[in-house]
Amino acid sequence: MKQKVLFLDRSYIFEYIKTDLFEPIFVALTKERREYFEKKGYNVIGCFEEQFDELNEASFDNDYLIHSYVSDRFLNCYDIKMRETILGKSITFWRNILDEYKPKCIVNEICTMDWVE
Repeated sequence: MKQKVLFLDRSYIFEYIKTDLFEPIFVALTKERREYFEKKGYNVIGCFEEQFDELNEASFDNDYLIHSYVSDRFLNCYDIKMRETILGKSITFWRNILDEYKPKCIVNEICTMDWVE
């Protein structure tokens, strides 16, 4: 069985991911991005927006958002309670992905870090 390499939700690099060396798997942030990747023929193993309502909220240290609250430019329209909900569900989402698929590595970049922290 080929090793799995997990790619996060960025479009421009994925035009070039065609290989027999490993199994590329993808995670999408939105339903729209999931459709985009699927139309390109990629194996989308998770979609945060699609799964959001079904995810349980993981617990995390109370001081976590002290360090990331201001830097999170994508969630600044939500109050602190909703940010905590999104963070808890994000933790569960990523734990599920990593536990089930056990990727050998994750291809990431600085601009994707905001939602996967």
